[in-house]
Amino acid sequence: MPSDSWAARQPFALKLVYWLGLAAATYTFVFPICHWVFACGCRNLWNGAAIHCNIHQAHLKHCPLCELPSYAYYAVLIGIVAVQGAFVQGRLVRRGSWLWAALAFPVLLVSGSLVLGWYRGYWTQ
Repeated sequence: MPSDSWAARQPFALKLVYWLGLAAATYTFVFPICHWVFACGCRNLWNGAAIHCNIHQAHLKHCPLCELPSYAYYAVLIGIVAVQGAFVQGRLVRRGSWLWAALAFPVLLVSGSLVLGWYRGYWTQ
């Protein structure tokens, strides 16, 4: 049995396809996770995404993730995709890097959203 990790044995094209699939899933499911954390009204991309978010209603507290400027929002997504790419390449862990790459998105987004919501006082009265 080879001692190299799964990611080290795979050809570059397969890693690239897997990473692009993870990037697509990240962009697709960011809004449902946003709604899951903040109960803000965000929906799937095909159901209007942030059209129904509470940032469009003046009398409610605004969702901290959707309230970010567009450059900061995309910086968060690019950061998550970069971490996924590092896991796919096997640079962060030796074994099971494909699983860690898949788990990086929900773990990073949920934990980052919780910190952002706490910092901005989203759940306080």
